Amino acid sequence: MTKYVDCEKCTHFTGRNGWARVEWGCAKGHASESMVTLIRTDGCRDHRAAPRDTLIFRRFKSEVSFHGADGLKGRQAQARRIATGLQKSLSEFGDLMDGDQVKAGRDAVAALNRLADDIERAARMAIAYKAREDQRREIEQQRVGDELATRLLAGWSEAEVIECAQHLAAFDTYDATRWLASRRGNTLTCDGFCTPNDIAVRMNRERDGRQRAALHAELRRKLATVLDTLDRPPGPSYATRADFEAWRQLMRHRRAANASVAAVLSTAAAAARGDQS
Repeated sequence: MTKYVDCEKCTHFTGRNGWARVEWGCAKGHASESMVTLIRTDGCRDHRAAPRDTLIFRRFKSEVSFHGADGLKGRQAQARRIATGLQKSLSEFGDLMDGDQVKAGRDAVAALNRLADDIERAARMAIAYKAREDQRREIEQQRVGDELATRLLAGWSEAEVIECAQHLAAFDTYDATRWLASRRGNTLTCDGFCTPNDIAVRMNRERDGRQRAALHAELRRKLATVLDTLDRPPGPSYATRADFEAWRQLMRHRRAANASVAAVLSTAAAAARGDQS
């Protein structure tokens, strides 16, 4: 007779039964029989039943990957409360129960306390797992961001990166929205991206070389992500990379005009002081 084995309940299982898909993994190197189920129909010589805390952790694995162990901690607290309530009930009504009833109540209290202990251990697994997942996601995001920055910001100097961040911050304003409406003839939005000018400000203030380099790399990744979004706007009512480049040109013209006016005023002030003397 064929022996069915649930791989998810095996101590060697390293995959995940996610919300949308199954991720296969086996520490012993066994291949999956199906992409949609974790059941082996031909048995497995290496199958070892996983302990209860591991099974509980696996049940919440997809959730804890992003939300941590809060859900598990809540379930543990609930199991403790119910066990405490049952224990109080035994103390209150034990003299009215027969032996079987008292035993059943004590067994229920013990079972709930064991369950709470198992959930507590599962929560510790969840905390460690989320830390690893957060680190993995951060490394992957940095890798993708660095590749995007290499492609989109190749050859940019530090000053050019900071200027772009400043222009992007100005692009996410009411003034820019009005300018976009006049440029395109309809109301557009600059939403859908974050402006990393705060990183540029911190970078300008930073004097430690290593910290400044780390902020520069982070700023490049953020800028590249935004520019990539502008290259591929989610709809016709969103600003594009061409809109942003036109806005940047306007910002440069404004800065040059302001500098010219400031120079004229400075010259006039100097001449006036000379006449007074």
